[in-house]
Amino acid sequence: MKKRVKFLVCNHCNIDCNFCHREYQEPGGKTGKFKKRYISDVLTKYPSSDELIVKISGGEPLLYFDQVVKLIKMVKSLRNNCKFILLSNITLLAQRKLDILKEIGISEIRATMPSLDMGEYCRVTNALPKLFTKAISNSRMIRESGLNLRYNAVLQKCEDVEDYIKSYVAKVTKTSLANKVFFVNELKTSDQIFKKAKNTLEHLNGKEMKMYRGGRVFKTNYNSIEVGIGRCINWNDNDPAREFADDYIIPPGVPIPKYNT
Repeated sequence: MKKRVKFLVCNHCNIDCNFCHREYQEPGGKTGKFKKRYISDVLTKYPSSDELIVKISGGEPLLYFDQVVKLIKMVKSLRNNCKFILLSNITLLAQRKLDILKEIGISEIRATMPSLDMGEYCRVTNALPKLFTKAISNSRMIRESGLNLRYNAVLQKCEDVEDYIKSYVAKVTKTSLANKVFFVNELKTSDQIFKKAKNTLEHLNGKEMKMYRGGRVFKTNYNSIEVGIGRCINWNDNDPAREFADDYIIPPGVPIPKYNT
């Protein structure tokens, strides 16, 4: 059985996305260091027979690259059957860092990429155009390295969902910037967006999507890329997908996220 843990190395970021669902960033931010004994105690909760998917996230984890490297090495020294995934906006990535990440076991990078249009990207992330350019060039660098790259995009307006998804998937297919795309509805929006997105993707591909993680995730293959849609978990309800949520692991001194998605 697969288990998922998400290590949060910090609670701040170098961009300011208007959909950031954790809503716990503070001016200046905070970070904390994971100790080996603490990590060991965390990992003992998961049977050794389980495949452990370890996600490294934040905030923006590449703000603390050295801590990310130490964390992965510590987990690897304590457990064998792990798959490591980095969640990042990839604007701070460089060739040297990518080489190190690949060497120590990162198999996939999941990049925040709200739009492949520079103007819209800058509007949503409150970032300068040079960061969009950096994210695009780093996408090519990741793909050339042989690592999987998944673009994560947030669906915010129900009336725009169909056009947004079709345009996004078409651009990724044409440019080959990523080999995976994943859409998720914003926490403040209803399941209506999720349903409309799923219908759009099924119509686009001409077949039903496969269900994963208690109906929280649906995936399909479109041309050369894997396309997925995820539904935010309703923590105020008896949502069957709750058991498939990531377990958040936070170092001392870093605030607990308001939402677990």
